[in-house]
Parts: sequence; structure tokens; C-alpha cells
Amino acid sequence: MKVWFHAASVGELNALKPLIDTFSYGGHRYIITTYTHSGVKHAKKIYPDASIEKYPFVDNPFFVGKIIGKHHPDILVIAETELWPFLIGESRKRGLRIFIVNGRISDRTFRRYFRFRWFFERVLKNVSRIYAKSDKHRRRFLLLGAGDVRFMGDLKVDAVMKPVKVISREEVGFSEEDVLITFGSIRRKEIPHIISALKKMRGLSRFILAPRHLENVPYLKRKLKEEGFIVSMRTSPQTGPDVLILDTIGELRSIYRISDIAFVGGTLEDYGGHNVLEPLFFGIPTIVGKYYWNVREQVDYFRRRKAIFTVEDAQELVETVRFLLKNPSISRHVKEVSQEFFRIYGNASARIYRDIMEYMKEGDNPPT
Repeated sequence: MKVWFHAASVGELNALKPLIDTFSYGGHRYIITTYTHSGVKHAKKIYPDASIEKYPFVDNPFFVGKIIGKHHPDILVIAETELWPFLIGESRKRGLRIFIVNGRISDRTFRRYFRFRWFFERVLKNVSRIYAKSDKHRRRFLLLGAGDVRFMGDLKVDAVMKPVKVISREEVGFSEEDVLITFGSIRRKEIPHIISALKKMRGLSRFILAPRHLENVPYLKRKLKEEGFIVSMRTSPQTGPDVLILDTIGELRSIYRISDIAFVGGTLEDYGGHNVLEPLFFGIPTIVGKYYWNVREQVDYFRRRKAIFTVEDAQELVETVRFLLKNPSISRHVKEVSQEFFRIYGNASARIYRDIMEYMKEGDNPPT
């Protein structure tokens, strides 16, 4: 079987990756389309042998026909929320079965779509099956008139569950007895806040700081040394530093794994936040600032279950760390909540793959 995967840009491509890999392992061929130049570049980087095309940023039936005529796919898999009528309608007219995966509709989009429900219901009737990323989004698709909507997990969770490189504490200069707090994906404007917190926690624990962008490493190192911290680098570690700066790429999840507490950056200043599931996968008590709009659904899920902690500023960050260290039972609770979350939302790629294959074996009604 040949699969046409369509994603808007880099974020949606990353969400699709576990499913693309699963189809690839199953021996299926595929093509990838995306709207943006950065999406095309990213797709070529992670799938150098795949057929990759840039889809025009205008819903175009002629381009749909061109893609189908050139590549002859059997099914179209669309990431998240790309309800373009010609992309869906023309593909269905030409005999493709269409699946939306990791389907989601934001609050704002849902209000807009619902006003034109009569139109989107017609579009959605051409979709064979929708795999919503949560039950909330499943209900929204149904309210818009979709026929077959299922929840089988969240593909973005699968990416977090992949194996990590094992790094020991000794390897980065710390001991098993050290209390270790990791500040992951921190952004430049957050650095003064974080250093202020570290000064108040000096002697309480050891720290690992992982800048989101490596160009901020020299600035971070200089600021820490100005405050008298003993600083070590991941690329040249030394034993017993106050702070280790992670100046490498791709090791943050491994570092979260050996931590006692994690802070996820992009949240003390208005950046929107980064992936809170990375430390939570290992059951690590996790703290974020108040600017987490980019990861709101995950934060809200764990906040309702008292397994993630939000802070207003550096002082509240210090107070929360002290609270967590005084209450070790919280770590056990976070592990339990995390295990439940990943059981429900994880392994989505395998579930969706099996379901699509069953669907294609059974067949469905011909296009109207």
C-alpha cells in the first residue's frame, strides 16, 4: 500500500513521524507533502529517501490531481486539523480513503467552524475515519458532523516514549547522593530569573541547565561565574560542580531521567512553554512558569491531578522546590499519574496503524 502523508509544517511532521515510521516498518511506501519551505527541509532531513513535495498554500484541486496522478497513493493521512475541501474532496473523488490523525480543533477554531457547520459537515463526510488526540477533540469533530471519530492516543506522546541514551550521574560529575534539579529548554530572557532562583537554592542541590539554543551557552556560563558558581560543561565535565551546562544536542531527555526535580523552560517569560512530557515520562516532579499556552492541554491534565506545579516567578519557584524536597511522597504520586497518562495516550501509532489496516481490509462505501 502507498500512503500520502500531509502535514502543514514542522510541528505536524514531528507528530506524524511515529506513524510514518510504523507504516515504513510495515513495508508500505509513502510520499510526504507540506506547505512550508521549513517543513520540506525538515522532511528531507529525517526522510532523505522519501518523495517529498511542497503543497501550495492555497487549496488546489489541480495539485491534488497532479500528486495522485504522479504517485498513485491508496490512502491520504492528514495531520491534526487540515480541513481543506479540495484536498479532501478531490482525493475522495479519485478513490483515496482519507484519515485524519491526531485530530484537534482549538477553542477559537471550533467556534468559527461551528458557525459554518453545514459546510464542514459536507467536507467531513468525505473523511473515512478521524483519530482525535483526546476525547474532548473527538466530541468536537462529532459536533461538526463527522461520522466516524475515535480516540486511540496522541502521536506526540509516542515521540516522548522512544528509548533514550543512558547517562549516569557519575558521567556528568554528580553522585547518587546529590539532589539534582534540571532546568530544561530555558530561553535567554529567563536566565536572570533562573540564576536568581539558583542563588537562593545554593547548597540545597546541584543543578543542570539546558539552554534551548546553544548560542546562549556563553552568556549563561558567564552569568553563572559572575555569581560565584562552579560551572562544568557537558562536553568537558568535571566532578562536583555547582552547575552543569548541557552544551550538547539530543541529551536532555537522558538528563531528565537522572533528575530529582525538573523545570521546563519557555514558561517564566512569554514563550509559551516546551515539552513537559519529557520529564513526566520518567515520573519526575515538574515545575513550569505561568506562560504555558503552547502546552496547555498537557499542563492542565497534570495540574488537575496535582502532578505538575506552576509558579509565578523565581521566588515561587524556590518555594516550590523546597516544598517538593520536604514531601518525597509527591514523587511517588507523580509516577503513578504519569504511568496512567502514558498508558492511555501512548502507543497511538501502533493502535492507529492496526485500525487503518483493518479498515482497508474490510472496505467501506464508495465515494459519492
